[in-house]
Amino acid sequence: MLDVLPGILEQDFAKIQRKYNIVAPFVDFVHIDIVDGVLFDNTTFDDPEPFSKLKSPPKKELHMMVERPQDIVDIWIEAGFDRLIGHIEGIQDAESFIDAVSLQSAEVGLALDIDTPVSVIKEYIDIVDVVLLMAIETGFSGQEFDHRVLNKIHEVREINDIVPIEIDGGINHDTAELVAEAGATRVVSTSYVFGAENPEEAIRKLARFG
Repeated sequence: MLDVLPGILEQDFAKIQRKYNIVAPFVDFVHIDIVDGVLFDNTTFDDPEPFSKLKSPPKKELHMMVERPQDIVDIWIEAGFDRLIGHIEGIQDAESFIDAVSLQSAEVGLALDIDTPVSVIKEYIDIVDVVLLMAIETGFSGQEFDHRVLNKIHEVREINDIVPIEIDGGINHDTAELVAEAGATRVVSTSYVFGAENPEEAIRKLARFG
């Protein structure tokens, strides 16, 4: 079965909290996006302090679509995040980012935009807890799934056949099946889950693949 992480990308914390509370009873992890408007277009709510008020479970995963994520690792882990995923496009020293997160006893991952080749992170795949592959252009939800990500899944699997591969962007009933068949183990779903009449049922439909 696929692990399904509801994705939340918002500019207002009240909306984040509302969505978090909707899915909290029936998922293990919620995926929170922060975008700084520098590394990628768009901006989101990016103050870590209120997140400490969100009750666990579920655990929280932070998708850091920002420049120099290694500089803000501590404050986000203090806010209660259990997994931090930084975009390689904004990281000057990947090992420093990985070490900074790992030293805090949190899980660490690296993310790739749809146009960034897998070769850029090849040397780090064996030392991270997850590889996140974007299936859209990073920054905005609601885009169409880019099938190029399927080849990238195969490339990661050729390097490491056990590392969790997480796919973010354009995930729905049909594309979840495609990425699972290609070797992905997790999906982030934003529009499909929160646009559904029954988010719990939408998550169950995605999870049955894999």
